[in-house]
Amino acid sequence: MRELFNAAKRRLRWPKTILRSFWAKVGLKGNDAIQESAESISFYSNAAPESPLQDVQILTRFCAAEIPYWHAFVEHYKNLGVRNLHVCVENGQDYQWLQRATDCNGLERLTVQTLDSGINPSDALEQFNLDAIREFSPYTLMVDCDEYFVDLGSGYSLAKLFSIFANSAQLQIPWLMRPILQPGDELRGGFWGHVGKPAVRSEQMLAVETDHGFLVSGNGLATSRAPAVPVFFFGCVLVHFWGRSFRDCLIKVFFNRFVDEKSADQREALSMIRSGALPARLRLLAFLDLQPGYLAMAGVKPVVIDLEAEERFLRKFITRQEEAMAWHSYQRYRSLLLVCMDRLPCYPAISLLELVDRLPMLKNNQLIW
Repeated sequence: MRELFNAAKRRLRWPKTILRSFWAKVGLKGNDAIQESAESISFYSNAAPESPLQDVQILTRFCAAEIPYWHAFVEHYKNLGVRNLHVCVENGQDYQWLQRATDCNGLERLTVQTLDSGINPSDALEQFNLDAIREFSPYTLMVDCDEYFVDLGSGYSLAKLFSIFANSAQLQIPWLMRPILQPGDELRGGFWGHVGKPAVRSEQMLAVETDHGFLVSGNGLATSRAPAVPVFFFGCVLVHFWGRSFRDCLIKVFFNRFVDEKSADQREALSMIRSGALPARLRLLAFLDLQPGYLAMAGVKPVVIDLEAEERFLRKFITRQEEAMAWHSYQRYRSLLLVCMDRLPCYPAISLLELVDRLPMLKNNQLIW
C-alpha cells in the first residue's frame, strides 16, 4: 500500500500540504494516513474475499428505452453481491414492466417509486424518498443503467473502502469511459471521464442533491457532497458505456427526456439524418470513440443486449434505411474528425455538455466549424 501511495504521489506530484489537507478531510492525519491505510489493507489482504458490493444497495432510474439492456444491468449487480435494488420511474407502464419482467432471483427486494413525470428526470430524482430505503443496506450506490461498477483487480470491496475512509460520508466512483459499437471494442481500453457517481453511507444520506451526489449529514448539519476520495487508487471504477451499441445511442437521440445540450436538436434529429447531417449525441459519440484507450479494461465485457427488444424500440422512431444513413454519416464524420482532433479541447478537461458547441457539424460530407 505504501508503494501505491508513493507511486501516486510521484505520478501526480502533489505538494505535501495538499496531501495532508486531503487526508485530514477523509479522516486520516498527516503522514499517519499511509501507515494506517497500509495496516487496514494488509489486514484485508489476509481475510476472506468479499463480494465487491456486499452490503451495498443500488439506486437507479428506468424508462422504456432501457428495456433492451435492463436484464444485463440487473445480473451484473446481483453478481457483485447487491441484494436490494431501488428504481425510479415516471409512469405506471414502466412500473408494471419492472415488476413483471425483473428477475428477482437473488434479490432480497425490488422497490419501485413513481416520480413526477412533468419535470426533468434529474429534478425528479431529487424527489426520491430515501427514508423508504435507508435501513435496507449500510451503503447506497447511485448509478444509471449504462454504468457498471468494476473492480479492476485490487480486491477491495466498497464496504472496505468506507472502513478505510472512516470519516467520509460519501465516495465518488470515477467514470471509466468506453463506447461499445462492435464486439471487441472493450479490448481497445478506456479513458477517464470528467465526473463519476456517488456511494454514500445510507444512515447519512438526506436527499439526492444531483444525479452525481447526495446531500449528507455531518456533525448534525446538512452538507453538500463529500470531498472526492480518490478511490481509483484502489481500482474501483464505473465503466460508463457511452453507448452500449450504436443503436443505444440512436435510441437516446429520439427518446430522451433530459433537457440539455446533448438533446437540444431532438425534434430535428430525423430530418438531420435524412439530409446527411448528424445530431449532437452522435457527434459526441464519434469524439468519444476516438479517445485513446490508455486504461486497460481487464475483465470488462460488453453488455449483453436483448437485440429483438432493441430492434422493436428503435423502429418506433426510425426505419432501417434511415438507420443505415445515420451509420454511414457517423462513419464519415468520425473519419473526418480523426484528422483534426488537435483542434478540439482535451477530454476530460471539458465536460460533454460544454463540448457539444465546440464540435463541428457535418454538411455535404464535410465538417463545418
